[in-house]
Amino acid sequence: MLQALIGAEDGAFDCEWVKTITAAVARLHQGGIDVVLLGLGLSDSQGLSAFLQIQDNAPEVAVIPLTNGRDDAVGLKAVRLGAQDYLVKDLLTQQPLAHAIRNAVERKRTHEALKKAQNGVELREEDRTSELNQLYDEEQKAHRQSEILRVASLALTRSLDLDQVLLSLLDCLATLVPYDSACVILHVAESQFGVAVARGYEYFADGVPLKRLVFDMQAYPHLREILESRRSVVIPDTADYPGWNASIGAGLLIRNWVGVPLIANDNVIGLYSVDNRNPDFFTAEHRELCEMLAPQAAIAIENARMYATLGSREEQLRSLSHRLVQMQEAERREIARELHDEVGQVLTGLNLVLGTAARQAAEKVGEGLAQAQTLLNDLMGRVRALSLDLRPLMLDDLGLLHALVWLFDRYTGQTGVSVRFTQTGIRGRRFGQDIETAAFRIVQEALTNVARYSGVDEALVHIWASDDMISVQVEDRGRGFDVDSVLSAGQSSGLAGMRERTELIGGRLTIDSVPGTGTYVSANLPLHAAGRVERGGP
Repeated sequence: MLQALIGAEDGAFDCEWVKTITAAVARLHQGGIDVVLLGLGLSDSQGLSAFLQIQDNAPEVAVIPLTNGRDDAVGLKAVRLGAQDYLVKDLLTQQPLAHAIRNAVERKRTHEALKKAQNGVELREEDRTSELNQLYDEEQKAHRQSEILRVASLALTRSLDLDQVLLSLLDCLATLVPYDSACVILHVAESQFGVAVARGYEYFADGVPLKRLVFDMQAYPHLREILESRRSVVIPDTADYPGWNASIGAGLLIRNWVGVPLIANDNVIGLYSVDNRNPDFFTAEHRELCEMLAPQAAIAIENARMYATLGSREEQLRSLSHRLVQMQEAERREIARELHDEVGQVLTGLNLVLGTAARQAAEKVGEGLAQAQTLLNDLMGRVRALSLDLRPLMLDDLGLLHALVWLFDRYTGQTGVSVRFTQTGIRGRRFGQDIETAAFRIVQEALTNVARYSGVDEALVHIWASDDMISVQVEDRGRGFDVDSVLSAGQSSGLAGMRERTELIGGRLTIDSVPGTGTYVSANLPLHAAGRVERGGP
């Protein structure tokens, strides 16, 4: 009947007839079907069950159930479940049937298009939601990192004590990375680095505290790589790393290792490392978190070291000031002694001679005055010598070269030790007063030591000057001495005085001596930080 009704419309529809729901499902699986006119009384499926099977197997195909009689309940229920329409068999005619088929196919196609569009919207919404969630996660991560850096910055800058800064660094690392052990290694000299603080492995194989360990970074490939690349290094498993040296620290217990360089003022000042007993334990995020601390940690460490250096220099300045006061008091005592013992005695003698002459007869006054004149001349000589010992006027009036020549002549006359003197670049030049005074006193003190201790009859003095430096050398080939023992014992105020004079103007003093080989004293005095330089004169 259906075929006849449909076929009457000039082949507008191609119809296929099946008698069971099983055959219908098999045909639908082959494709090419636009609409199913479904009788609800098939031999292998009854009622709505047949509709649900068709819908489950071909959800994209329009379905029109055919009901019996005038009972609309089953048809309406099928529509509510997804059918595009329902028809009553007894009321079928060609036009309503064709119209119903076309409407059902169109509605189904529209429904599928809307469903597809809705699915696309939902997918886009899911993608957008996923993107927003990712952005939110990244924002939260950035916020956490910012908070970590803020807290770390507060912890690292709370103190200028280097030990406290290093401990704070290990504490900050512990909040970021679950390490078993960690340490900070700082530059000592050239390629030498030393463990400044360690946690988790306090002793290595032979029982020596790890903090005392100093080693050459070039000897360890993973440390050398950090030093040369200036980037962090990760060893996933030390058992597979050919350059791993288990003798450093708890090397046998370390399987996963991360090292991060500390860079300040464009120099690698050290590194810090964290490690774990389990291979491949640290993630890329762990590495990133470790690297985050490096810039602030390097600045905090460098500031602490600079503060310690300043503290040491302040202590040195206090020591120098104290030493200068002691030297001034010693000089005053010496002046007082000479005034009392020598000048005072001459004045007393002069007073006695003049008093005696006043009581003598006129014919004997001349004899007393002659004696007084002799004492007065002696007194003038002693005062002049004392004045020259304090500071020769020609050093201020004529300059360093003339003062040194005068010193050498006077020194040889007093001690019998000749001076072989050479100079380069100081003739006709004047230097800052502090430079000329320091150079003169260093030569004077060094020659005094030659006369007292060396046992030789000749000393060598050489002075040369460039645009930014004046250098002094005093050498003898006498007995020599152990420099360290003499300085540490405080047995020579002269040596200490030379060193203090040199350091006060930013110079450097070197004293080389070995018993039996003589003594070499060298002082380099910078000109750029010590007053004027003038040219001219004789």
